[in-house]
Amino acid sequence: LALQPLTISLHESPNLRVTAVNLPEHATVGQSFNLSYSVTNVGAGPTPPLEGSWADEYYLSRDPFLDFQADRYLGSRAHSGALASSASYSETVSLTLPGDLVGAYYVFVVTDPARGSQRGSVFEQANETDNATAAAQPLLIELPPPSDLQVDSIDTGGSVNSGDPLHVSWTVSNHGGEPAKGSWTDSVYLSTDATWDIGDRLLGRSDHSGTLDPT
Repeated sequence: LALQPLTISLHESPNLRVTAVNLPEHATVGQSFNLSYSVTNVGAGPTPPLEGSWADEYYLSRDPFLDFQADRYLGSRAHSGALASSASYSETVSLTLPGDLVGAYYVFVVTDPARGSQRGSVFEQANETDNATAAAQPLLIELPPPSDLQVDSIDTGGSVNSGDPLHVSWTVSNHGGEPAKGSWTDSVYLSTDATWDIGDRLLGRSDHSGTLDPT
């Protein structure tokens, strides 16, 4: 039996931080907006070779303090690739706003998030909890000016046999006084009467994006 002492020392650790967050001043409820941000390794060491991937997450908060439990999660993006000391990367993502939030909200970007006692995917020693940054100014989420989308006509071809394909065409116009902007979905249902209800059979959907001016 032979013994040989071995000294094990911690390497210089990385420290991932979100160093820039840019977004528009205004956005429309339920629609998308573009978010640009940068992540920098401000630590003295590189990310370890076996810890070369982590996630960036996005949140909406009523105040400039991030709460993983209470704030609204908007999505995430996976990052892959080592980051040397002082190195950085930048991303631009399109995020869709919830349909039930109106008002001023801070947009947070969190890189390699650590929740509670759990550390992130990258070992950062004492710097696990400084990875979240909000935009300097809150995003003002606004209701769009009211438009009035109506289905003017539907053409089904008259009759069809059970099990055969059904070809449906329809015309939608904006009967309101303001343009309809953004994206929405037209849904086609099969009903035994002339009144739509939640029990009717959904046949399909068609997505629309753009601007529909008033007729």
